[in-house]
Formats: sequence, C-alpha cells, structure tokens
Amino acid sequence: MAQVKTENKNRSRFGFFRGKHGYIFKLILATLIFIIILICVRVFLLNKTVFRDKTGEDSFEAPLQSEVSEEKVRVTKNRNIARAEFVRFPNFQDPREIVSDGDFLWIATGNGLIKYHRDKKDIVKIYTEADGLPDNILTSLVKYKDKIFLGTQGGLSIFDPQKETFVNYLDKEEWKYNNNLDHFFIREHNLWMSTFGGLRRYDIESNKWYNFSYTDVSLTAGKDSLFFTKTNIAENSKVFEVPTRASDPNDISISLEDSGCRFDDVEANEFWVLALCNLPEVAGSRIFKLKAEEDQWEEIPGLTLDQDQYYAFGGMHLVDDKVFLNEIGDNGSVLFVSYDLKTEEKTYLDLPSEIQDQIAQPIAFLDDLIWFGGDRDLFSYNSTSGESVSFREEQDFPAVIVSILAQKEDLVLANTDLGVGLIDFEARQFKVIDQSVKNHASGVFQGDDIWFLSYDLEMGVYNIDLVHYNLAEETKETWEIEDNSELASQLILAEDRKLWIISSRILLYDVDTKKLETFDDFPEEINHLLSDIKSRLFGSKIWFGFAKPYGEQGGLGSFDLLEKQYSFISLPQGYNITPHGGIVVSNLDDVYFAPPDYKGKGIYVYDRNTKGVRTINTNSSQIEQNGVMLFDYRDNLLALRVKGKIPVARVGRSIDSSLEQYYQTGLSIHDPDSNQWYFFDTEQGLIDNEVLDVLIGDRYIYILAGGVTVMDKDF
Repeated sequence: MAQVKTENKNRSRFGFFRGKHGYIFKLILATLIFIIILICVRVFLLNKTVFRDKTGEDSFEAPLQSEVSEEKVRVTKNRNIARAEFVRFPNFQDPREIVSDGDFLWIATGNGLIKYHRDKKDIVKIYTEADGLPDNILTSLVKYKDKIFLGTQGGLSIFDPQKETFVNYLDKEEWKYNNNLDHFFIREHNLWMSTFGGLRRYDIESNKWYNFSYTDVSLTAGKDSLFFTKTNIAENSKVFEVPTRASDPNDISISLEDSGCRFDDVEANEFWVLALCNLPEVAGSRIFKLKAEEDQWEEIPGLTLDQDQYYAFGGMHLVDDKVFLNEIGDNGSVLFVSYDLKTEEKTYLDLPSEIQDQIAQPIAFLDDLIWFGGDRDLFSYNSTSGESVSFREEQDFPAVIVSILAQKEDLVLANTDLGVGLIDFEARQFKVIDQSVKNHASGVFQGDDIWFLSYDLEMGVYNIDLVHYNLAEETKETWEIEDNSELASQLILAEDRKLWIISSRILLYDVDTKKLETFDDFPEEINHLLSDIKSRLFGSKIWFGFAKPYGEQGGLGSFDLLEKQYSFISLPQGYNITPHGGIVVSNLDDVYFAPPDYKGKGIYVYDRNTKGVRTINTNSSQIEQNGVMLFDYRDNLLALRVKGKIPVARVGRSIDSSLEQYYQTGLSIHDPDSNQWYFFDTEQGLIDNEVLDVLIGDRYIYILAGGVTVMDKDF
C-alpha cells in the first residue's frame, strides 16, 4: 500500500501535465521557448552587425556626475605576457618591388612583405618584424631557387617561404655598417646589393662576401656586368661598370663619363644599358644607350627633354627592346612613355587618373600587366585592354590608419588617409563616414551619435570641419567652421548638441547657435593650457597641463564640467610637465604625467590625497625604459609609449655604431593594483616598435604601430 500511495502522490504532483489542461500548458511553454530562441538569435545577429542600431554605455559617455573619492579596491589578475593574443592589421604603404612565384606574388613594401594570391586577388599573409623581419621597411627583393632575398633598412634577410623562417644578417660583425640595403640583383649565384656602407657581392653557393668602397649607388645588372652611378656627391656624372664575378675594387671601371650631367638612374637587360641623365644647369632630361658587347654610348634623341620637362628619378624600366618611364610635363602633369629602341617610336600610354594622380612608378612587368607603385597603393594595368585594378580597394582595410580617435563596443573611430572612418576589427570591416582628409582629428561617441572635429593648417589658416554622424540612421551633418584656431584641438565630450573642447582654454561649443562659451577665471600667472597634451576626462573633470609665461614652471589643472570652474595645482620644486607627453588620471587618486625630458626621467605621479609627486623609473619599478609618453588609462591598466636608448647603427641612421639615441622601442602596460609591469614589442607580436597611439577599449587594447595590433585586455 505504501508503494501505491507514493505512486499516486507523484501522479498528483505532475497531473497538470496530463489531459486537456496539460496539452494547453505544454503548447504555451513550447511557444515561450520558441520566442526566447528567436530573441537570442536576434541579439546575436545584432551584435554581429558592424554598424548596429544599439546604444551602449561607455565609461566616458555616462551622464556627468560629481567626482567622488572612490574606494581603492584591488583585484589582482593573473596576467601572463606569454598568453597575450594579438590580431594584426598592418597598414599597406609604399610598394617597392614585386616578384612572381607561381600562383603568388611577393610584394616588398614600406611596411612588411606581402604574399598575394594572383587569381583570388587576396592577401594570404603580411610578414612583419613580429614574424622575424629585421625591419618592416623593405627596399628590395629577389627570388633565387627556393629562397627570397630581402633588402631592408635593418640589413639582409633570407626568407624560406616553405618554412616561413627568416635568416637575418644585421647582428653579424661585418654587417654593423651595412644595414639599409637597396638595389638587389642576382646574376648566376651572385647577389649584388648597395648598402649603407658600400657596394657588396655575396656568393650564395660559397657563402663568401666581397666588399667595395662605393657608397650611395644606383645599381642595375646587365648580362655579364653591373652598372651603377654614384648619387649625392660632386663626382656623380659617371657610370661605372663592374664584372658579375668581381672580387676587387680595381675590377671596377668607368663606362661613361659626362661632365655636364648627373646620372640619376641606370637600367639594363641582355641587350641594352640605359643611363638617365638630368641636367644640373638647365631643366630637362636625356638618356644614353649602350648596346651590349659595345663600348660606345649614344644619346637617344627621341627621349631628350628640354625646358621644364624631365623624367622621374627611379621610374625607368627596360623590358626587351622597350623602355618605360614617367615624363613630367612643364605643368606638373605625369605622362607614361613607352619607347621602342629598335623602331625609335615613342608612345604615350593613356593611364587611368587614379594612377596618374599618385605619380605612380612602374615597378614590375609580369605577363600582360604593368604594376605601378604609388605612395599607399598598388595598381595593375593591362596595356592591351586599358583595365586597371587598385590593390587597396580589394582589401578589407584599404585605409592607412593615422590615429585612433574613440571606441565603443566593437567599433573604433579612426582618422585615415581616406578620411575619418569606422572599423570593426572583429568583423574585419571598414567604412568611411567622412571623406574630407585632414591631418588632425578628435572625436567622441554619444550613444548612436558620433561627433568629431577634423582640421589642418594651410598658409596660416585653419580649415576645420565639425561632423555629426548617426550610427542608426547612417546620416551625416557637416559644418565648415571659419578659421578659428581655438577649435583646432581636442574634442573631449558631447552632451546633446553641445561639445566640450580643450584648447588654450576649456570651451563649450553650441552646434545649433554656433556660439563658443569660454570660462576665463584664470589666475594672472597662468599663461595657457597645454592643449597638445592628450588630456583625459575622469568623473566630471577634465585634467590637463598648463604653462606659465617666460618659461616658468608649469603644473597640473582640472576643470569641473558641472561647476564650470578651474582648479590649478602647483607642482613641487624640480617637477614640470611637457607638451606631447600625455596625462591620465586613475581611480587610485593618482595623476600620471610625463616630465619635460621624457627621454630619460621615467613618469611623474601626482597623488591627489597627499599632494606629493613621486617618480616611476627603471630603478623604482619594472618599467622597461625611462623614456615614456602618450598615456591611456582604463580598467586598472595604464598604457605608455616607450622610448629607449639604443645604438643608432641598429636602425640605419648612422655609420657610427658608438652613438646611441632614443628611438621607439615598444609599449609598456602597468597594472597599478598588482604593481606589475608588462612590455610588448615586435618579439611579443606588435607589427612595429614605433608606437604612435594607444587606446584601451571595452575588451581590447588598440595599438597603432605600423597598422593596428588588437590585443585582449585579459592577457
């Protein structure tokens, strides 16, 4: 009986699920589950949309609140630099050389080596210093057997495409004066190159080096000899010839000498050698030709220019019996010329405007295509069909990122060479929202609204645009502001249609009335605010640096946006603040700022409670270098751009390896809660060591260095 009673109890407990009522209940439950699933899918899709109709609350967008003393809560994270994950988006710029390798093209650029699939028209990979290159600036490349030889500003690098490994020669003793390579040519198994320290030959098979004391040369290779001209010296009106297997400077002879010319470029193939001569006395160009196996140079009358016309330096290419070059007209127009050395016919090719506008130089002739390299683009041009293709337009990120302005959720607002644009790095999408390209910009998010100022200076006049863009409606308003240097500065915060700006003073600009409100309760001893410092908003206050007249010691200050009042802090004796350095405020009551000599003094920290200043440097902490600038602070992370003292010979600036100067060496990140320091450079995964900007976002740290490296904050 006990068992029966228990069974009846269970039935009565779930009896509602049985019969007519149970059917209705299950139907309602299934409907609710289906609706919940639909909502989840909808949210997921919205989050995947690049420019979504969604308002997120950003720490700098919240309604203004009075600043209160926050409790110092220390939450130490177990950070591990080896665990840091990077996604790199290199800027594409300045293509130099191209070689063909089956289905692929290898492209040497001013920012890494690109592997490009010809048929798919897609970048397979971009190799940078993070992958093993000695320097991102490539000057030359040539393929020999299964290896690719690369000339860089950091020395010779030999790349194995199968293993994806680099063998670099910068650190070898015989190379300490020979970084900054240019002009590569291989004849048989001899690699010829011009370097910072002279002309060199490398016998690939025997692994032997031969040095020649000819520096700063423009080099090309003929059938059995090499020809070069010396540049930027008094006796540069000569063309020199050196045998392919030369091992001694005495093997070099003068092939052509002309006292009236400066030879800017030489070009050779199996049949012809050409020398481009620009006249020093009169504007104009002429070109000499030397037929193979002959010693007599002849001027080509059909390629002689006079008056204000000339041929562009470095633009001459010899293909079979034709020479291709850029002719610069007297009005600055660029004409692409083809000249047949046998028929002596000169033809002007009708290039598309996008190639002409960039004064693009031909850098490769592959199959039926001529490849032109512009400043920040690469074009393929079919001389038969007249079709041209822009390399950058095919990419997900066609723009070169100049600065990072603001961030909200997955979107980054950036100033680029194509204008101000929105980037979703996770979705790998880019959208230009303002095409007026300016040198400087600053911007903020306010819900679905984006406000930004973009400006440049021409002939002493500021050209300023104020732009409002709505994410949900994808609409844009633009105001051209008359010359007003006060507005050519930092946009800090947007409230409705009023903008807070820091210039030499704190300004409030009303978009609708176009009125500029100032708050000039300055003490007489204050000269102006240091508006070129990267200021930061904390709570309801904008923090900044200020200067005093006649070079007196400056200090720190803040402006309360609620009270609309300034506060100025005089620093203790011996401490000062520098423009360009950066200033941030942490929630630990500390104000970080850079000393005047940011190259060697570390960081100054002002404690808002004790009113004292302390110094953070390599002696008192784990910071990598004492030269720091450009800060950002968020979520207990402090980011500092780092300068360090390194031998200049390692960066190709001088042949005196004993000299040391300050150069960008990476990024330092400090966790004040755990008092831990972390250092990142190309060995950890950055594209380049020259960090130009840093922004700590909601989930990621965005590092602008040769492009953008996106790093997870929870490393």
